[in-house]
Parts: sequence; C-alpha cells; structure tokens
Amino acid sequence: MASTSGICHRCHYLPRHLPLLSGSCHKMPGHENSCAHQGKADVIRHIKSKGHRAKEQAIQSTTTIAPYYAPVSVGGMTAQDAKTRRAEVKVAVSMVEHNVPFAVADHFSPLLKECFKDSPTAQNYKCARTKTLCIINEAVAPHFRKELVMKMRTNPFTLITDGSNDTGHYTFHTFQF
Repeated sequence: MASTSGICHRCHYLPRHLPLLSGSCHKMPGHENSCAHQGKADVIRHIKSKGHRAKEQAIQSTTTIAPYYAPVSVGGMTAQDAKTRRAEVKVAVSMVEHNVPFAVADHFSPLLKECFKDSPTAQNYKCARTKTLCIINEAVAPHFRKELVMKMRTNPFTLITDGSNDTGHYTFHTFQF
C-alpha cells in the first residue's frame, strides 16, 4: 500500500537522495514500486528499467504551457503594461506638483525612448498632453478631491475672494471658517 507521499510504506528506511524517491515515477496514481523483496536493490532495479527511463525522458522533454499565456495583472493588462501605466501616472502627477505646462508632456515620450533604449517601460511610454490631462482630471483629481474634502471637514481653512472692480484696484476679502 502506498503512503500519502507516494513512497512505499515499507521503504521508509531508504535514503531520500535516490532518484526514484525524488522523481515523479513513484507518485503516479495507482502505481506502487514494491521494495519488500530486496529493498534497495528493488529500487535500483526499477531506476534502471526501461519504463522508468521512458518516464524520465518524457518528463524532461515536456514543455511548459506558460509561454502561451501572457502574465496577467490587474484589469487584464500584462505586467509590463501595468509598469508603463504606473510611469505615465507618476510623470503626470509630478507635472502637476511642479506646475509644469501640459504641453511639455508632448516631448517626454520621444525623450524617454531616446534616453532609455534598453527599458521596455520607456519604449512603451505614450503619454502626450491629451492623455496626461485625462489622467489628471479623470483618475487622480477625484482621489485628491476626496482627500481635500476630508481635510477641510476637520481643519480650519481660509477662503480668499477677489473683490476687483473696473478701476484695476484689487481688494481681498478674507473669510476664516
């Protein structure tokens, strides 16, 4: 009777470094290699058998199906697409933080491709002013707007209004809440 590990329960004394015990031949369902007669000699005889060698050769020649499937991450994007998207968002947020005009974004894509020729992220980077504007207005702004509202609810803030008139004189009316 085979144990749960797939090794004959009578062979527990055999060294684990034997190829049979570390391979997959002994783990096949409904298959048991008996070592009740001569113990170690039974195992060595099995290792030298045609059946064992055929199974070893079949295992070594088997290829994995992993290359046929692209690694998928969130939203059905590949891992590389996710890295590129992350870079586009980081550059867009950085432009807003440093008050850089969105027209500059038109120059980033060719610049990054030229500077980082060995980087797949830089080669896939495609974020000009239109896409940068959409990232900021549709993806990033709602998050920061919610954060700002939460801060305004808990902390005092000052509101300044422009009280200008036609004469060119400006007066600022401050309100503190």
